[in-house]
Amino acid sequence: MPPVPNPNSKYDYHNDDTEAGGGQVIQLCKELDILICLLCPVAIKPRVDQVENHYRHRHKTAGRQLQEVIAFAASFSPSSGSQPLALRDPTNKDIELPADGGPPIPGLEIYAGFSCKSCRHLTRDRSNRDRHQILSKHHEEGDDEDEDDEGKRDARWRNWEPVMLQTLCRAPHVRYWIVEPVRTRCGSRGSSRSSRSSSGEGSGGVSVSTGVDSGLLKLVRSCEKELGRAAAERRRKVEAPGGVDQESRWVQFMKWAAYLQGKDKLALHRAGLSPIPKTSELKLWKQEARDANARLRALVESFRRELARGLERLDRVPDETLKWLGSIDATKPVTKPFGHKQEAATMERYSADWERYLCYCARVWPLGREGAQEEHGIRFTDEQWGHLVDVIRQLDIVADYNKRREEDQRQRRRQLQQQQNQKSNSNREGEAVSDTDFDSDIDSDVNSDVNNDVAALDQAVCRFSQQSGDDVC
Repeated sequence: MPPVPNPNSKYDYHNDDTEAGGGQVIQLCKELDILICLLCPVAIKPRVDQVENHYRHRHKTAGRQLQEVIAFAASFSPSSGSQPLALRDPTNKDIELPADGGPPIPGLEIYAGFSCKSCRHLTRDRSNRDRHQILSKHHEEGDDEDEDDEGKRDARWRNWEPVMLQTLCRAPHVRYWIVEPVRTRCGSRGSSRSSRSSSGEGSGGVSVSTGVDSGLLKLVRSCEKELGRAAAERRRKVEAPGGVDQESRWVQFMKWAAYLQGKDKLALHRAGLSPIPKTSELKLWKQEARDANARLRALVESFRRELARGLERLDRVPDETLKWLGSIDATKPVTKPFGHKQEAATMERYSADWERYLCYCARVWPLGREGAQEEHGIRFTDEQWGHLVDVIRQLDIVADYNKRREEDQRQRRRQLQQQQNQKSNSNREGEAVSDTDFDSDIDSDVNSDVNNDVAALDQAVCRFSQQSGDDVC
């Protein structure tokens, strides 16, 4: 038979002596009039059939232990129980939760979470915390307009405080309240699973105290964050330790460590990225990002046109000239003429590398010649910088032309769609024909001959590539 509840305690336990460690599996919280499963540990629905279903299917409880659990739940039945009590359903959203700042309820899990200082928003998830700050905009109240982005991020972080939370149920019925683990509830015989694992007490322990000074804990966390930010900053910077055991001959020859020491590796990586395809470009959130990517796509397409034009004319160059072209010695030609690479993948890799170089130069051009050398360690000669200015000027013209053309095409498609919607169902075949003709007109417009501005861009890209290649060689 289950033990008789202690009238002097807010919490009653059902113990099964056949289980190791006291065998506590269910308890009554008299403060809230709910049943708590100590195996989950969460509050459970109070009806006898619901209790039986929970332990039978969730915890595979059977035999004498299951019968004692059922008898314990049935003892609170208002009609036939030995100790009638109107137990409450923990999933009911109208149930009153304990006040914030009180001691934790033994038997329920204690979680580390966050509390908004501007409203009573409690959460355990960092993403939910950040989403709440962005949507509610609490951190903007009283902010200085001249404050930079880093200051605003710090304000969002300062608007939260770490707290310890408890909840009766898990999702989707989660409702948190704040508890103070350093406080204890007198008269209780059990503790939560997390407190038992941290306090070192047995199954009969009565305290959930962590014994950690909150001020010291905040100091430790602050130091850990500072160390983490410092480590992340070191990883972002290029280091040049030097020494024969630190550098390869190729690195020494290229002088990468000397030129890039102290530079931001993430900024260098982003500056050299290839543009994303047009299908992915439409998914970008900001219009400025879409325009910048379209601009780089136009630059890459210009280089590809020049490369295809050069490869096409390569077969018409005499072999004697190609032998001199393939030689690294200015005094004698090589025996094998310069030509296409045997592997197509090799040509694609070399082309992709040069496309990234062109995109890199286009991204660092707004910094200016001195700014590019200071922030990225890249030095342009007078001839290279002059040709790069020509490339940027023609690229702006072509990018604006492409943007206007795409807007016109979208406008024409919308007009055609409106005309089609106004027609009757009897003219569907005619609509299909007109739609096909319109698409062919658009395709012919896109694939039309390169205009003068595009040709000027191709020439500027060709001259800049030649000058860059000559200086590298």
